[in-house]
Amino acid sequence: MKKTPALRVNERVLSSLQRRLRAVIDTVPANQRELVFGGLAPFEKRVQKPGKDELRSPAEVFVAAALVNRNRWTTVARRLQRFRKRFPKTRSFHQLLELVSPMNHKDVSEEVLGWAYSNRHNRPQLLKGLVKVFGAYRLQLERRMGRRVTDYELLRSWAREESPMTILDNVPGVGSKLVDWLMMFYGDVQTVPYDVWSDRGLKRLGFGSPGEYASFIARLFSIPPHTLDKVFRYSRQP
Repeated sequence: MKKTPALRVNERVLSSLQRRLRAVIDTVPANQRELVFGGLAPFEKRVQKPGKDELRSPAEVFVAAALVNRNRWTTVARRLQRFRKRFPKTRSFHQLLELVSPMNHKDVSEEVLGWAYSNRHNRPQLLKGLVKVFGAYRLQLERRMGRRVTDYELLRSWAREESPMTILDNVPGVGSKLVDWLMMFYGDVQTVPYDVWSDRGLKRLGFGSPGEYASFIARLFSIPPHTLDKVFRYSRQP
């Protein structure tokens, strides 16, 4: 069997990327450096002393999830404040489940989400779908673990499943961006949601397409691009 040659890093290419990354980092205002580079504490810890824009209960995670898509966070925050005032005792996932399960879509939209009901959007369907699917997932998880699980364990366990997206496949309005958002902020999985901000940042680093990522990998490890293309084409899928 032919031995695969050892890979060597092209330090010149890596140094070039590091300089570009440093230039992007240096654009962050000094008073924001700690916020940006300090890392993200687990949701269970953050909820104990919530900041101005932080969600204050597990129930709010699902309400925000139904609102955040194609909305500025200021719009979401106003509706979350309204939700807190109208339903101050609805804080846990189970309490939210009991609240929305008997409601029709119009009531969910107008009463819970504070969103004028229309057939053109599916925000109430999204919220009810998330609550239903996570309710079923919780029962499966508790049977698997042989005990009750907290709301925080529920989100963390889901985020660490082999395919979190697949579990939410039948929920209308769920996309990869929303799944990444839930995983990163509330499932405590460090990831980067692919959105307009990450797209802009990657372009500033010189990556505007998957082909450019592949080209960089080839240059970084001194692999002929044609060879890397063949590796991708014929390698076994995991």
